[in-house]
Order: sequence, then structure tokens, then C-alpha cells
Amino acid sequence: MKSFGDFPLSEEILNSLDKIGFVKPTPIQVAAIPLLLKGQDVIARAETGSGKTAAFAIPLVEHLGKNKKAKALVLAPTRELAQQIEGFFNQLLPQEGPHTVVGIYGGVDIRKQFKKLQRPYSIIVATPGRLIDHLRRNTLQVSKCQFVVIDEGDRMLDMGFGPQLKEIQKGLPKTRLTSFFTATWEKSVTRLAQSYLRQPKTVYLTKPSSTVSTITQSVLSVNKEDKEDILMDELNRRQGSILVFVKTKHETHNLFKHLKEFGFQVEEIHGDCTQGQRNKAMAQFKSEQVKILCATDVAARGLDIQSVQHVINFDLPVNSEDYLHRIGRTGRNGAKGESVTFVTREEYGKWNRIANKFKLEMLGASEGKK
Repeated sequence: MKSFGDFPLSEEILNSLDKIGFVKPTPIQVAAIPLLLKGQDVIARAETGSGKTAAFAIPLVEHLGKNKKAKALVLAPTRELAQQIEGFFNQLLPQEGPHTVVGIYGGVDIRKQFKKLQRPYSIIVATPGRLIDHLRRNTLQVSKCQFVVIDEGDRMLDMGFGPQLKEIQKGLPKTRLTSFFTATWEKSVTRLAQSYLRQPKTVYLTKPSSTVSTITQSVLSVNKEDKEDILMDELNRRQGSILVFVKTKHETHNLFKHLKEFGFQVEEIHGDCTQGQRNKAMAQFKSEQVKILCATDVAARGLDIQSVQHVINFDLPVNSEDYLHRIGRTGRNGAKGESVTFVTREEYGKWNRIANKFKLEMLGASEGKK
């Protein structure tokens, strides 16, 4: 498939894709879209940044265009990802069409969501926890959702949403079209997917725990007391937007203040930020009003910012899979990106476990280089 025009899509969708600059489909879109258009359940595993959102959203909107009364449910692990998906649907749906999307996630006054749900809607984009709140309050039902998407299924389980997903599943119709998208694949993910899907087709476009080939990855051995100075050197020499990952909320805020005091254009996003603060930080980073965003791993999944050129791991992630999802914020949809990871001497063992898994540069006991 050389263009989206090669798919059997309506003119309305093709026009929407043209307006948002989607011309050539990515490999995951080439593999998944035809299957979903045919009404086939799909399990899709593809690397972070490969275009999974469009892979499920495009056929879903096409199906809704043929069935004006149909409803759809899209589940995402974080509100950041849910907001990204909601935004993409709003770009894709014809403005004058009968279908609308409603976002159901935490960090937003639930009473405002009550009001939204009183108006007609076709697509629910939700996080499991907030969706359960509404189901128990009987403010929405999922029994008429003929189309279901589970995005970032592995992250759902990492965050402990297994029980909520089982509860949600009980309310879904038996006959439905379901797609399951994930970046990594473990036995627990297999069980979750098999419980939701019926005779699915599998799309494996990457090996488990692979890293994006368009990202230039490097490692820098540093002394702990020099990390902030070295970070500022890295920030000064890099052009374009930079996402800096820090271990904790407190350390993220301190680094944000430190960089701001030195005159850097920087924002922060972490668990202690209000939804309004998160929205403001993301809007300024996306519009390039600020060059740097300091974040905890809350931002490692769900942020689809096309202009991120660099990822700096100021602190090592808790586990190797988090490394994959951090660096996946750059090099998205075939674009080139760079990542650099700071490693102190005390962290060589932890880094080498990550490096071994992803076939990256190892650090010796007495050496370390970029």
C-alpha cells in the first residue's frame, strides 16, 4: 500500500487524512487496517511510535460511517494516551457527520462528564478506572459497543487494571469487533487478549522488546554530582524539542526549577501536576513555546508528539520495558530521533541488563563513553 487511497475508505475519511497530513501508511497500518475493515478481530504487536492509533481508528470510523447507530469503546491505560486518541478521532471524524467522541478519564470533574454523556455520542475513549466509575453509577453503558479497542494492553496489566478489564468485559456484547494493540508481549498479555477476542488474526511486526530503528541511541557515563551540569551541556548543543525523563515526581520538579533558574524554556509533567497544569505543559511543548519537557514515566506512554527530536534519560528507568517506551517518544512514524541515557558508575549493572536486552552499548567497570 503506497497511500491511504489504496484502502477501500470513504472520501470523507480520505479527505480528513489528507488534511492532517497522513499520506503513506506505516507497516502496522498496512497490516491491520484491511483485516479490521473486513470485520476480523486483530491482535497487533508493533513497536512504540509505529502508528497504532491510526491503525485502529481509521477502520473504526469507516465502520461507523456505514452504521449510524453503532457505538465504539476504546480503552487506554493513561489519561494522556486517552486524550491523544480522543484528539485523533476528532481530527478524523467528519465535522458535519453524525458521530462524536467523548473522553472518559480521571483528572477531570466527573460532573462535567455526566453532562457530556447526556448528549449523543458514538465513540467512548476511556481509562478503565474512570469507566468503571461511570458503569457503577449507571451513567453510561457499554452493552451496545459493537466495536472495542484495547490499546497498550501490556501497560494495562503493568498498571494493575486486570480486574477492571474483566468487569468491563462482562458488560460488552458477545458479538463485536475487537482489536488489541500492544508494544510488548508476555504470557499475561496473551491471556488478556484471548479473553477479549474471538479467533483473531495476529499481526507481529516486531520482536518483543525491540527498539525503534530510526532512533540513534547512546549512553553517557557520568558522576552523580555532575549530572545537572552535563544535562545542561546536552540541552545547549541539541536543536529541537527535548523530553527529559526523571525518576520521581519530587526530583522532576526540582530539575524543572533548576533548569528554569538557568534560563531554559522548560515545563514539567508528573503525578503531582493538576490536569490543568498537564494540559498547559503539553500545549506549550507541542506548540514549541517551550523546548524542554521534564517528565516522570507518566509521559512514557501515550504522548504522541510528532516534533520530539530528543529523549534524555536523566535517570535510568525502573525496568527495561520502560526504557523502550521512553525512547519511543521520539523517532515516531518513521521520523529520525536521538536518545541519550545517563548512567552513574553505581548503575552499570542495571544499565548492562537493559543494554543486553536491547543489544546496546555495555559499560565496563572502569569505563563508559558516549
